[in-house]
Amino acid sequence: MIYLRDNLPPDWNVNTPADLGKLTNMAVTARYGNGGTAPTESEADWALGVATDIVSAVRARTAAGP
Repeated sequence: MIYLRDNLPPDWNVNTPADLGKLTNMAVTARYGNGGTAPTESEADWALGVATDIVSAVRARTAAGP
C-alpha cells in the first residue's frame, strides 16, 4: 500500500494515514496468517474505512479521465 500511495500522481490528492503500513500488515496477516493476531473490531473498522476512502478517491479520479 505504501508503494502504491507513493507512486500515485500528486494531483490525485489521495489522503492516506501516516500509519498505512498497519493496513499492509493486516492484509498480509489476513492472507497468509504468518503468526499474526486477528484485528480487533475497531482495527477492522479503521482498515475498512481507510481502504474505502482510497478506492473511492481512485475511482473518482479514474472516472474523470486523464
